[in-house]
Amino acid sequence: MKGGIEIIIKPDGFVLTAGRGSLIEELSPDEADVGVALASFAKDHDLRGGTVNLFLAEELVYTATFDLPASTPHLGDAVRFQLGMLAPFPEQDILSGYVAARDGDSYRVTISAARAGQVISVVEQLIRAGFVVKGIYPESQRYLTGKWRKLRWALVMPGRLAKIFIFDGSRLVDRLLSKDDDLRYDELTKACATENIFHRNPPSGEKFKPIQMLLAAAPLLKDYNMLPASYRRRDYLKIAIVALAVLNLVGLIALGGFRFVEQAARIDKADREIARLEPLVHEVIETKKRIRQTEDFLDLVGQLKGNPDIFPFLENLTRTLPEGSYLNQLRINVSEGTAVIKGFTDNVGELTERLQSVGETRLQSTSRRRNQTYFQVEISLP
Repeated sequence: MKGGIEIIIKPDGFVLTAGRGSLIEELSPDEADVGVALASFAKDHDLRGGTVNLFLAEELVYTATFDLPASTPHLGDAVRFQLGMLAPFPEQDILSGYVAARDGDSYRVTISAARAGQVISVVEQLIRAGFVVKGIYPESQRYLTGKWRKLRWALVMPGRLAKIFIFDGSRLVDRLLSKDDDLRYDELTKACATENIFHRNPPSGEKFKPIQMLLAAAPLLKDYNMLPASYRRRDYLKIAIVALAVLNLVGLIALGGFRFVEQAARIDKADREIARLEPLVHEVIETKKRIRQTEDFLDLVGQLKGNPDIFPFLENLTRTLPEGSYLNQLRINVSEGTAVIKGFTDNVGELTERLQSVGETRLQSTSRRRNQTYFQVEISLP
């Protein structure tokens, strides 16, 4: 069935769906076991595929964008280091995925993160029920298909804060937030620079495209997979052994089947030897990984050029932001000793006045977006 089985995890429950929305069943948050419920759903609808994709409602996902130098070694470890400082979740309770795009002499990194607790519980319930979880994605990725690969388009996801995702083909290029529930199509076409705007619950009288148009094809699901590696069902050693066995079998058939038993015995022996060595190999890999992470962490700390006040600076910045102000981007330039913040505020005067207590503040630019002021401010690090 096109698109396979999907589960949408919402703040108030779960949605089981297959056939890209042609089959739907909703579960309350107090359902005893999602895996058992999905097994019953699959049986009732004669669904034979055992793989599942999970999608997190955008209200459950934290998204941030920041820049890293193009010379950054081990980009993944550097992103996790930044995530630990920026994400509003405890470091041991984070699921995350990211995309890094080269932008001149830096990487523009966009991360998606969510709390791990409830989501991992659902993953484990599904595995116990015999399903294979392929990935965990923000819900917006569910609507990203190959059909719009060559066009600029936008997606509106209503909620406590409406989220507008702007895509250039299959690449997310911007993300806007709005407190306004009554978003106007004409205004969004200017803000998003496209007339191809899809809306999950389009208001009557507006020209938004229905989101069902995006469900006509299977999702690409290339970016922002938050499923931890330990839950991903892919054994490269076994795949290599199977591929080797197939190649050997084809060769034996071509040669008239000579030495088939001998080759099979060798493969079986190699399989047992690999199984014996595999735990040792994984232990060595994990040890090297921990050593590399420690070295990279020390390198990153060294790049702070002896400025240990950067962490109190971030904490002070969070406390100082006035009511009605929030950030959506933070970029720290250690070499220049500055931080650039971007976000929305109800009162830019109060914002800049209060930020003076954090460090020397320079207002770089402002613009008006959806009845709020979008600001860019540079602050000198202490």
